[in-house]
Amino acid sequence: MTHTCAALTLAASILLLPSCDTSKDYGSSTSDDPIPASGVWVLQSRVLSSECEPEVPERRLTVNIVQSGQSASVFVDLDSDGSFGELVELPGTVRGEQLHAAGLVDRAGIRYHLDLTLDWIVWGSMTGGLMVTNMPPTGSSVPPCITNEAVTAIKISNPPLFDLSGAWAVTQTVSFASGPLQALAGSAVDVDWDIAQESGNLLRGIFHVASSDTRRYLGVVNDTQIILGGTFAAWGQEFHITYSTLNANGDDMSGQLLARYGADKEFEIGWNIVALRQAGGNALALLEVGASEAGTVAVRDDLGRAIEFAHDSIAPLRTRLVPGVFWIEKDGQRLPVLARPGARIALDFDTLGR
Repeated sequence: MTHTCAALTLAASILLLPSCDTSKDYGSSTSDDPIPASGVWVLQSRVLSSECEPEVPERRLTVNIVQSGQSASVFVDLDSDGSFGELVELPGTVRGEQLHAAGLVDRAGIRYHLDLTLDWIVWGSMTGGLMVTNMPPTGSSVPPCITNEAVTAIKISNPPLFDLSGAWAVTQTVSFASGPLQALAGSAVDVDWDIAQESGNLLRGIFHVASSDTRRYLGVVNDTQIILGGTFAAWGQEFHITYSTLNANGDDMSGQLLARYGADKEFEIGWNIVALRQAGGNALALLEVGASEAGTVAVRDDLGRAIEFAHDSIAPLRTRLVPGVFWIEKDGQRLPVLARPGARIALDFDTLGR
């Protein structure tokens, strides 16, 4: 098998689915006065530990939070059609800078118990954790399994005035660091960001970043404001992005990312970001799948939506992909693929997933 593939975490999802406060406070308030959490939020999570097989490395949810004082209803968009017509509700509370909601969700005949905790960072951005309990069928002797996940939540607000989609060459420099990583201050690395921005009515302005250093970010273009969040592991530490000051001007983007790390998120680190969108960033990549044996192949994008299926033992599958992160599925096996502009990605049924 030959393929073009970055060492990215495989994205899989169970689709259960204009001003801003520039305070850098991170869950520091002792007041019980509730944060204003109402609105539509996109949640992206990353698995920290799981008892379930197979493990789901990443999950994405779209929720509508309806808040009344310290009470909240978190509605989950099960079929991702943007209507929330299933009226699936997680009852919740908002105390100070923290939202907590929990409840049962049925999806495709499987019952899940979701326990969500989100901490306010700044306007339009929250971070926290999600515990998903996979409930066995009634009468089953199989015990429930639990998955713990780190969560980033980004709020959808005003329509975007520009599109960040494309391939970006990025220089990220550690501007400062406290704690055990302070020796990194001043170090710089060059990475590639592949950005896919949503244009649909519900998810307008939401964008997903796959970085060549395996980090994943979730963001939104709110009018002309860029809000970026994410969780990732590096240097043996867990990081939560807490603040971003990115600004874009055409094919240039720059600013700073701040993050917390440590057992109690007691340390800080900041990166200066300088990015340039690459020419031809909207060019399509060619995916070729050989047909040396019969089988069904699903080509799915980063949201889990099927792009094309093939079942043919004679003719190969050829399809054009918009640059971004995809995975190829065959017989329950998954292979992550990073499609770069103009790239040719060749896969064989025989060796897929080996």
